[in-house]
Amino acid sequence: MSYNLNLFPAVVLRGMTIFPGTVAHFDISNTRDIHAVEQAMVGQEQVFLVTQKNLEADRPEIGDLYEVGVVARVRQVIKMNPGIVRVLVEGLYRGRLAMMEMSGE
Repeated sequence: MSYNLNLFPAVVLRGMTIFPGTVAHFDISNTRDIHAVEQAMVGQEQVFLVTQKNLEADRPEIGDLYEVGVVARVRQVIKMNPGIVRVLVEGLYRGRLAMMEMSGE
């Protein structure tokens, strides 16, 4: 079995899961997530969306996240109120979270 290792900016979802083939929008206000979306928009417009297991964690670490997520194409970004960004994404395919580097804070 072969694996492809790809690096994507990651957005942590709370109480929501995006699947391949679906189009959905969500709001983000976390500086780290906003930075990830901005990074995606100057690159290949793709992000890794991973759902948070432990909803109590304000700054989730890798152990607070599910291992499987989805690679999604960012279709639209709208800046709402100060500090809130609405993101429209299209789920492309499943991916597995192997490691996570924290940045953008």
